[in-house]
Amino acid sequence: MVCVLNLAVFQYAFGLNATIGVIGSIGVSINAAIIILTGLRDNEAAAGGDQSAMVDVVMGSSRHIVSTTITTFGGFLPLILQGGGFWPPFAMAVAGWCVAVHDCVVLLYAPVICPALRGPQDARCQGSAGNFRPHTSESRHKNLS
Repeated sequence: MVCVLNLAVFQYAFGLNATIGVIGSIGVSINAAIIILTGLRDNEAAAGGDQSAMVDVVMGSSRHIVSTTITTFGGFLPLILQGGGFWPPFAMAVAGWCVAVHDCVVLLYAPVICPALRGPQDARCQGSAGNFRPHTSESRHKNLS
């Protein structure tokens, strides 16, 4: 939404280039979520639900996320300013505050959703899709008895 608003404010057309740029900005945000969720999963206290440990993990991860955001914006700035007619909509969709807003949302949302991703019997935060273990009917019956 922020990307579309950005394009409207700076009077760029929302075409194929801008659409690909929006997809790229979503990819950068998913990367930020992966960094946070991996940190939460790897920290025993944070994985157990300790809020102060979760804050420490997110604060430690924020350095990597902020540096990625700054370098993404800096890399696309020449295309925004002097890109001609082809590149500015793409660059504006990726770097025109979209990445910063998405990363702020990820920094706030990922630690909140992480405990919800845990199963009721699971003591560790299952933040990455590679560690997802769906409950089978046998495990449900085992947990009930």
